[in-house]
Amino acid sequence: MNGRATLDFIGKHVGLSKHPTYRRIKRLEENYGIKYIAEIDVSKFGYLGYMAFVKFRDKVPDLHLIRKALENEPRVQLVLLTNGEYDLVIYFLSNDHRDAAYLIFKLRVEGPFAPYPSDWYLTPHYTANFIPLRGEFFELLKKNIWHRTRDTKKPSERNLLEREYTLLRELNNYGTASFSNIDDKYKIGKGASRYTYYKLREKGVLKRITISMQMLPIKYHAIFFISPFFGSRFSRTRPDLLSEVIKDGNIINKFIQNSEIGTPVGVMLVMPVFDDIDIKNTEDYLNSKIKGITLRKLIITNIPIGSFAYRRFDKTYTNQYRILVEEYKALRYNEQTNYGEGIKQKSIKMKE
Repeated sequence: MNGRATLDFIGKHVGLSKHPTYRRIKRLEENYGIKYIAEIDVSKFGYLGYMAFVKFRDKVPDLHLIRKALENEPRVQLVLLTNGEYDLVIYFLSNDHRDAAYLIFKLRVEGPFAPYPSDWYLTPHYTANFIPLRGEFFELLKKNIWHRTRDTKKPSERNLLEREYTLLRELNNYGTASFSNIDDKYKIGKGASRYTYYKLREKGVLKRITISMQMLPIKYHAIFFISPFFGSRFSRTRPDLLSEVIKDGNIINKFIQNSEIGTPVGVMLVMPVFDDIDIKNTEDYLNSKIKGITLRKLIITNIPIGSFAYRRFDKTYTNQYRILVEEYKALRYNEQTNYGEGIKQKSIKMKE
């Protein structure tokens, strides 16, 4: 919940002194391949999420062609090969629906996929989680950097200052990078990175520095599509679905993605499968407990581009938890843990 928390801060919460806390964190980092990454709200820059679902009619292109077609496209953040109703799933970012549709047109009609007969389905993708940004996206984000001109004397809400862009790119690559090292690397003045970090947090651009565990014993991933067709029946059992969505797994959250989609309208859940019985139990639960829905399933066989964020997110900070408490009165509010910043902000005034 706070990848930049200090050892003293963490130790206080887990009841350990500084040195044992350090040793245990290092052990966790080694055992699980923990990577520290920035959780950035790209909607602040006018970007929307989209999913493209592709079914090839004859032959599925090989992995090399798929990577060649998509890895250099900065809008594409995640690509999944799947078994089931679709063969390929592409998650990408775009400024508007027209641009999103044009990207898909270019891929299927003029790009490497053109020789392969296929059906494409495009849907907005509203995620309650986040998908890590690839480094390539920051080449696209450069156009949001503000430059003073006669007509643009002040930055707009969607603009970034040069140092803001620089800090976001650095933290996206290495979330615990030293502020002083960034200051020295880019010669932006002592204290500039620290000040900029807090300004980005204040504006909601930078939600948090979080983690992703890269070395987990995951066998594969399953995608569940839940499409309500009988509103009144679904409404009665919706609390059961919300409770299932925020259920903890053994190591990480049970679902690493919880998204709203539109083909058809419904919910998309991505579940890392550690044991085959887990997917069977989840499928049985959804079929028996959640009423008035159609349930479909995909199995992810490969993730050639991008990655998910594997972490254990505090469910009391989720929208599902809020709805269960406020709308359905199914839970009582627990006092939220204050994860703090772990870093004291210095009073520094920076020139814009």
